[in-house]
Amino acid sequence: MKRFRLITAVLLVFMCAVAVTWSPVASAQQKLLPVNPAVTAFLLDLVVDDIRLDKECRVVVTVKNNGPGTLRDNVWSVHTPKSAGVYLRINGKPWGGATIWKFDPSKSLQKPGGTATYTSNLKVSGSALIEAEVDLWNEVTERNESNNIGKEQLLCKAVAGTVTAAPAPLPLKLLPDLVVEEIWLDEQCRVNARLKNHGPGALPDEVYTVHKPESAGIYFWQNGRRWGGATIWKLDPQRSLQQPGGTATYTSSLKVSEKANIMARADLHNEVVEANENNNTLTQQLVCTDGQVSGPTGVVPGQLSARGDLTVSITRCPSSVAPGQELGDSFLVRARSSFKKPVNGVVIDLVLKKNPMYDVPAPYAVYDPSYSDGVLLKGGRENISFAGPGWQTVKLNGTNTIPADIAPGIYYLGAVVDAGNNHAETNEKNNAAFCKIRVVGSDAGSAVLQEDCVGFNPQTIQVRQIDGRWKIVDGSHWVFDFGSKKDEKPTGSFAITG
Repeated sequence: MKRFRLITAVLLVFMCAVAVTWSPVASAQQKLLPVNPAVTAFLLDLVVDDIRLDKECRVVVTVKNNGPGTLRDNVWSVHTPKSAGVYLRINGKPWGGATIWKFDPSKSLQKPGGTATYTSNLKVSGSALIEAEVDLWNEVTERNESNNIGKEQLLCKAVAGTVTAAPAPLPLKLLPDLVVEEIWLDEQCRVNARLKNHGPGALPDEVYTVHKPESAGIYFWQNGRRWGGATIWKLDPQRSLQQPGGTATYTSSLKVSEKANIMARADLHNEVVEANENNNTLTQQLVCTDGQVSGPTGVVPGQLSARGDLTVSITRCPSSVAPGQELGDSFLVRARSSFKKPVNGVVIDLVLKKNPMYDVPAPYAVYDPSYSDGVLLKGGRENISFAGPGWQTVKLNGTNTIPADIAPGIYYLGAVVDAGNNHAETNEKNNAAFCKIRVVGSDAGSAVLQEDCVGFNPQTIQVRQIDGRWKIVDGSHWVFDFGSKKDEKPTGSFAITG
């Protein structure tokens, strides 16, 4: 009997050993682990950490093991066409790639937190959308199988400067730029805000596909107190914001009673890498009284029709200037609003051009110490607000300096109203006015002549008799007075520029 019990015990131990040896978890052929959160939490996670161009404009991809698990040895020891690696696509077309065992022979990716870089032979000419996918064939069981793809719009640009051979290309990653463009109240006194991607890059897909509390969005404060907001993936399901220049509007449930200071901030947790991280916030005082609300400037709530127009004039310009000369407030700029409601935050840009033409709608001018066509003068940006319709003189606070490297010749000093096109108008084609000036060399003396240059719209200018006197007028603006006789010629010379 004792011998029988002993044999039984030995058999039981042997069966347990066999069961452990043939456990599915231990089998090298078992790719899919049981769906067990306790097990999944300890798996590794491969991600595309970065996509960029090197100095030769070749695509370079960095892969990272986000852990907490370790990459198996057979990733390096087993070589098959489907071995885990990095696969590239350019503008949506498959290109190829490399296996981990080939570009990471030192096994840097094996441990959690490890990275490895793959430098491909794929060269970018100009701009291209590069998509990199790690572990294309799902050979590696991961904690998260949905984050294996990275996308970047890459640009290869020639380096400026003196070189003996062909100019070396300069890689440049185009980044987006999120701004809060405007805040207003709708007819129910709910706070609305419009987000805009100023570009030049597109928002990454992760803004829409990765959902977490820190996802990029818009966040409100009311009178200094946190209120809340919404994520971009929720308020912009059509991805209108993704491409440069795109906008999306968020209508919140935050209601204003009487008056409140509302601050809105885009991308509160800095989830998006931007071209400018310092322009994510806008503060606006909003008023709701007797059914009259602080609607978006130039737009009827719920509609897209503009309700007014902004125009500008520039006069008393110097006829000649010198390179590096500070104009200060030596000339006169006036702006006009036909909006019946207040218009706040109107940008006035002072620019220098070779011709009296400006893009429609008017973009922001860009300052540079060197001259280029349409350059913003140093100190040449002002902000004004209108309490209602009418003209007002723009106070010129900056030095308004002519670029020091500008060549002698004829130029046009311009004033641009609503630079950046922040306000919808009935006419976007009359936002710029110009004076003709001559840039003289440094040896031409310091004498500066003055002439009046009046900006006008050639489509609306008229000759009219007002109070018995013949005048050239543009709307309510008098351009010139010829006196009581229509055919009378002025005694002095004058110039009208459009």
